[in-house]
Amino acid sequence: MTVRIPLENIVIDGTCRLREWEQLQDEIPCLDMGLKLKDDAKDNLRNVNLSVEEWRVVRFINAKNTIHQIALATKMNDLEIRRIVYSLIQAGLIEMICPETEIKFLGERLGTSPAAKEEQKSLVNRIIGRIRSL
Repeated sequence: MTVRIPLENIVIDGTCRLREWEQLQDEIPCLDMGLKLKDDAKDNLRNVNLSVEEWRVVRFINAKNTIHQIALATKMNDLEIRRIVYSLIQAGLIEMICPETEIKFLGERLGTSPAAKEEQKSLVNRIIGRIRSL
């Protein structure tokens, strides 16, 4: 059975989907960011009408989960999770944050160990000495 579909409609639909994907990638370039409910949104969340998919995402929002982890837990692809996260951001319910695991990792890389602190202190003292000598 052959179905005739105007090629023009397919091209227009494809172009719209491509534009949407590009916009979502611009707004949410990295799925390794965390999500946080806004303080004022926590009280209003009961009065908001969300879809089933949006509620599934909201359920996993905390400082430890990245967008990618939420997508895996909810079995959503990149486009679906970006759409939902973008709509929740636009509604003023959530904001993107650096996840706690990333903050901990950065803290370790920046050096919170005693040896690293001594190295930082030494560096600061050398900079101060250099400035004084000018």
